[in-house]
Amino acid sequence: MSKWSSMKKRVESYLHTRRSVGYNLHTEGAQLQRFACFADKQDHQGHITIDLAVDWANNTLKSNQIGRARRLEVVRSLAKYCVTFEPETEIPPPHLLGPAHRRPTPYIYTDQEIILLLDMANGLQPQKGLRPATMHCLLGLLASTGLRISEALRLNRNDVDLHQGVLKIRETQFRKSRYVPVHQMVCEALSNYATFRDQRLPVVDNPIFFLLDNGKPFQYRQVL
Repeated sequence: MSKWSSMKKRVESYLHTRRSVGYNLHTEGAQLQRFACFADKQDHQGHITIDLAVDWANNTLKSNQIGRARRLEVVRSLAKYCVTFEPETEIPPPHLLGPAHRRPTPYIYTDQEIILLLDMANGLQPQKGLRPATMHCLLGLLASTGLRISEALRLNRNDVDLHQGVLKIRETQFRKSRYVPVHQMVCEALSNYATFRDQRLPVVDNPIFFLLDNGKPFQYRQVL
């Protein structure tokens, strides 16, 4: 006999188990909740079937073929969990709807291109505002450390230890933190930026390191 009375209960059990060991699963969790609602609307009873999973994966007008394959991959992860408790569970075979991921070829910037980007950052508007300095410092930090953009933008002032020359990157993958050493020249650039930032925003009480003239954090969409 199954331990679950509905697809919703299967999804809740799976998400609780995965999140208890450190996975966030924000997007995957939302997709699986929609899958459970789809199963209910189809009046599906019992274990996961391949037909149900494929029907849900294809039941979208917004996704392309890769998007549908990703939707199926999400249900496949759920099915692999459920089969431990329900041996009759049908696990969709990998690549049933084609590849679920398309990895772009990485582009490696040359030193000259990085210098050009930094010069262009200095030319952003407003010329005497905080935006050019923020972008210049951010790009320099990314180039010198290899941080992800999201990691750099999440830096708090207390995460930047200029005396020790270390950055604390908080709650990255699996909710773990790590420390990244930085060169003395990078420390000097970060210190100069922090001084200029605090001169421009002397009364702003915001813990984020990279800010704009309105005192708000620099956003990912503003970097691209």
